[in-house]
Amino acid sequence: MILELASGERWWGGRVADGYQMPFAVGAFVDLSEHGGNQAVPVLVSSHGRVIFGGEPFRFALHDDRIEVWGDVTVEQAGTSLRDAVRWLAQHLYREQRSMPDIAMFDPQWALWIELLYEPNQQKTLAYADDVVANGFSPGVLIIDDNWSADYGDWRFRADQFPDPAAMVDELHGKGFAVMLWVCPYVSPDGINFLRARDRGLLIANENGEPAIRRWWNGYSAVLDLTNPEAVDWFRSQLLLLQTEFGIDGFKFDGGDIDMYRADDITAIPTTPSDQVYRFGLLAEEFGFNELRAGWNLGGRGLAMRLSDAHHSWDHLGIGKLVGNLIAQGLLGMPFGAPDMIGGGEYLDYDEDRIDPEVFVRHAQIAALSPMMQFSAAPWRLLDQRHLAAVKAAADLRKTIQAHIVELAHQAVASGDPILRPLEYEFPHQGFADSNDCFMLGTDMLVAPVLAPGATSRTVRLPPGQWLSADGDVIDGGRSIEVPVALETIPWFRLLS
Repeated sequence: MILELASGERWWGGRVADGYQMPFAVGAFVDLSEHGGNQAVPVLVSSHGRVIFGGEPFRFALHDDRIEVWGDVTVEQAGTSLRDAVRWLAQHLYREQRSMPDIAMFDPQWALWIELLYEPNQQKTLAYADDVVANGFSPGVLIIDDNWSADYGDWRFRADQFPDPAAMVDELHGKGFAVMLWVCPYVSPDGINFLRARDRGLLIANENGEPAIRRWWNGYSAVLDLTNPEAVDWFRSQLLLLQTEFGIDGFKFDGGDIDMYRADDITAIPTTPSDQVYRFGLLAEEFGFNELRAGWNLGGRGLAMRLSDAHHSWDHLGIGKLVGNLIAQGLLGMPFGAPDMIGGGEYLDYDEDRIDPEVFVRHAQIAALSPMMQFSAAPWRLLDQRHLAAVKAAADLRKTIQAHIVELAHQAVASGDPILRPLEYEFPHQGFADSNDCFMLGTDMLVAPVLAPGATSRTVRLPPGQWLSADGDVIDGGRSIEVPVALETIPWFRLLS
């Protein structure tokens, strides 16, 4: 299909991992059969109110005067603006499924990944929680990450590392934390649970009818067949048992990436790799406390969507991708986004000689004004007093606008409007389509995070109207201004008129 472009028409959509490059430039080519290690949706939306959507992955290319699409898609003229296109998605494609995660997910999240890596235990978990409070941060959702269990596919606490998980969870609840556990849809191929799952036909099979063993970042595993209701019931029952036995609040659903599946997989119901990814997300949504990184066609779902692991850097692998990718999430019907773990989720970046404390601070400032805010690497361990104070100030700012973010989350469910949105969304056809280094939080708060090292000023183009700065100054918009910045500065402005 070839669709002629209107003058000045710009396009967003497809893969969240491409968000920092949106709106797409001429020459862009995207194949949605690859999800980019993050969420993907078979939808494109334009600044001129048009929507392109399908059910299966399609490919598209942007030319000077047209967009070319390969696949089974439909085009809808939803209105005249980007907002019209996004609201049409909510009203037509996502109408029956609009919901939100548990409200406590908008509290600070504390993931144990960077600090404990593959060695979580009861003592270290409680110590981390104590450190959160002792350093003046608010408790929130604590996520116990990989290797808390005996094996993949064996959803029991390791007795040698967690001697009394029920008591641990009770203590964490008493400290003000909700508790989540990391889980994945894989089964280690040399354990008793593998044999049980194999004999019950719960695993994806290869062309020879044997359980398919796939390579992933933790080695080699079999994969649950999520088209098989018995496999889903088994997985679900183990998670529910963790909740009833130990008081676990919810789960971080990791893995489930499209490269774990094949078109020729033998499954209970003939399906596609993307559909397996989709089904993993549906299971995650059953739990109010959830987190999902990899997902397919999950617009409108009540899922906390984390951006893929960011590097501890300033470039498009690190801080440079956060704003654009968060914007893409919201435009595609996934408004409950977290800009990865503050400082980045790539554990190999945390060699002490490579830590850039300014990266940590600027990442924290973006997260504080995002739908969700997630820590992992302990700022009190990595940072000097000045940088730690700047991170603490960002977290304190988050407290002051938390109620507003929750209100925007409810509005997102009702209307489809993203919590965090591009300027083009609120100020259509005024030249803001290419502005992807700042964003609107709701209808009236413009955030212009600092994205460059050593910056002493930040150029901000304000839309028309009167704006109240974070310093209390009233500024006439409709022009670009130069804002002086220090390490502690998060430039934001409230629209007064």
